[in-house]
Amino acid sequence: MRHILLKPICYAEIYLCVIAVLFFFGPIRWEQHNLFYFSFLLFLYYYFFWKGYHLAINSSKVSTWYWHEDQVIHFLNKMIIVNLVFTMIAAIRYIGLQSFSITAMVNSVILGVIDAGVAYKNKFDSGGELYGGAFFSSIYVFLAPLLYPILPLAMFYFGKLKLRNKIFFVLTVIIEIIRWVAVGTNKGVFDIFFIIITILFVKSSIRKISNVYTKRKSGWGKKVIVLLLFCLILGYFGNNISSRLGGKETINLSQMTLGEGAEYNPNSIFSLISPSEILPVFVFLDSYLTQGYYSTSIAITETFTPMLGIGNSMFLIDNFNFLFDDKLLDYSYQAKIEKYGIDRFVNWHSFYTWVANDVSFLGVVFVMFLLGYLGGAIYKDVLYTRNPIAIVLFCLFTQIVLYIPANNQIFAQPISFMAFVCLLMMWLIRRYRLKVGKYYII
Repeated sequence: MRHILLKPICYAEIYLCVIAVLFFFGPIRWEQHNLFYFSFLLFLYYYFFWKGYHLAINSSKVSTWYWHEDQVIHFLNKMIIVNLVFTMIAAIRYIGLQSFSITAMVNSVILGVIDAGVAYKNKFDSGGELYGGAFFSSIYVFLAPLLYPILPLAMFYFGKLKLRNKIFFVLTVIIEIIRWVAVGTNKGVFDIFFIIITILFVKSSIRKISNVYTKRKSGWGKKVIVLLLFCLILGYFGNNISSRLGGKETINLSQMTLGEGAEYNPNSIFSLISPSEILPVFVFLDSYLTQGYYSTSIAITETFTPMLGIGNSMFLIDNFNFLFDDKLLDYSYQAKIEKYGIDRFVNWHSFYTWVANDVSFLGVVFVMFLLGYLGGAIYKDVLYTRNPIAIVLFCLFTQIVLYIPANNQIFAQPISFMAFVCLLMMWLIRRYRLKVGKYYII
């Protein structure tokens, strides 16, 4: 049982260590700033992340409240069609259409596959009022705590859904993928892939602790599916990057808006052992994974200006900016390191930098401990109680960890921000049985 509980943190720590190795020794040679101090901070972040998780799984605290599966299925059967409608409208808006047009959507998808670079450029060139206007945006964000859980929970309970809702769910996933492919963007497709992997991992872990993990259900079929999805994701990423740069043989780091911070290192062990056919893709994948660490290594010696809990999230900054004469972001580390040629909007800044805007880089150590503890408590709840809120939160926790080298992704987007905050509050209230007087809150 213990080894099952430890798996997520082991995978997370391995992933984060690999990112650090790529930053220091990968095919991109980054200018080294504050090498010892940055390495020391990374060690503290990784160590206390582990300690927080370890403390949570060793705690005797386990939720005594169990969900009735029928209630969750009933909720999904009602909300899947609603989520499908909102996904369709969101896709139309994101592609940049002013009205519903199947022909225009199909043409956008074809362009995104054939020439992702042009599709990506068109995303920023499109203007005019988006389909649904500001009203739809507000409603979508308001309903995020209800709509965001549909995708992971429908995957988890897929076999128990009505046939009609299985079809609606598959259509939702297809439209969600179309939404991102049509504009030549990687993020959304990656997110769907990560959710699928997380749900498969959770279901496998639950079967193991339930003592029904038999030879007949060895999981090889799902492993093959994961491998195929991984290959498709790499192929999609490579096609997008090569299209943006004009060809797979192009390796021109000057196009990455990194200032003087990076250059291709042909003598890196990773460059030497990588097949020439996939080397360009690997180089730019490395830039995606390590660019945020370069920004952080520079920011750690800048003066700390507390941003009062707002600086960790672009969503919060955008909404509170009016209180600071639209200059709130100027207090951030992202703004302070622009003098080194690192753009606050274009370049990536790691999760550590975003959180440090509120608590300083030393304060991030405590945040990583809390994040680890939260992840361990959520995962423990998933395994022991099958809590659907915990399942969704674990998917969000996984995405937070995966994006640590790049940004604070979950808190940057209004949909994921609202979903995470509201669902976390519900989970905490249920877990600790909070009440007003003699009445439980929910």
